[in-house]
Amino acid sequence: MKDGKVVVKADPGKGLPLAQAVRANLFATYSGRPPAAVWTQRGKVLDVMNVAACEVAVDTETGEVEVLRFGVVADPGKVMRRTSLESQIDQVMDFSAGCQLQEEFIFDKQTGVRLSTNMIEYKKVSMLDMPEVDLELLETRGSNACYGGSGISHSLANTHLVIMAIHNAIGKWVDPPATPDRVLKALGKA
Repeated sequence: MKDGKVVVKADPGKGLPLAQAVRANLFATYSGRPPAAVWTQRGKVLDVMNVAACEVAVDTETGEVEVLRFGVVADPGKVMRRTSLESQIDQVMDFSAGCQLQEEFIFDKQTGVRLSTNMIEYKKVSMLDMPEVDLELLETRGSNACYGGSGISHSLANTHLVIMAIHNAIGKWVDPPATPDRVLKALGKA
């Protein structure tokens, strides 16, 4: 972005006004509880209440990180299909671990072009790598949605949940993905 335009990184003289480059509504993500229909003006806002935690083991000699367990408490309103909610939460924790331990998009620093463009290079956590998720579903509140359910949010898998657990374990921040070499670098051992 430069002077209200989206520009080509390698040639800042080339660009488009933001309004022309983005031809869709823009929305913001926030935390908190807004008054109903503040932004959408289409009825009531559905909020979701979730919290997630992660416990890791970090080998400070090799830099290896193992996710030991996840804990999730979610209040989806009325639970209508428990197995679907449990599966969604498992998938969200899988996403959380994968994007923080293995997945990386590599970009050319000069042009901004993505260099990691295929699924062969895209490292993904498998179900064999995943620990069990300790889950508690609460049904303590009513919802604005049909039948009293409001669901859960994929954002409950805080995109830095595992990174924060690593920081808690070793006292150092590691840029994701937290590969062994990056963990050792953060510890001053690489």
